[in-house]
Amino acid sequence: MKRLEVGKPKMRQTTFLDAATTTVPDTTAPAAPTGLAADAGTNTVISGKAEPNSKAVIDGKEYPVNAADFSADLGKN
Repeated sequence: MKRLEVGKPKMRQTTFLDAATTTVPDTTAPAAPTGLAADAGTNTVISGKAEPNSKAVIDGKEYPVNAADFSADLGKN
């Protein structure tokens, strides 16, 4: 039989390191816009829903999407 000794618990030394941060690029493409519609009068304004901060590309031209609901005036520029 082994004899067990009871005594003071040993204190573990804890070391706190500085927090580290990293930046990871977003490689997931946003979903395609939905609910697209053209202005019935001139067909120069397209509207729909898309992920905020994405871009709608129409005939090779990029239109920024700043909110979930967006509108792009094709008659400008």
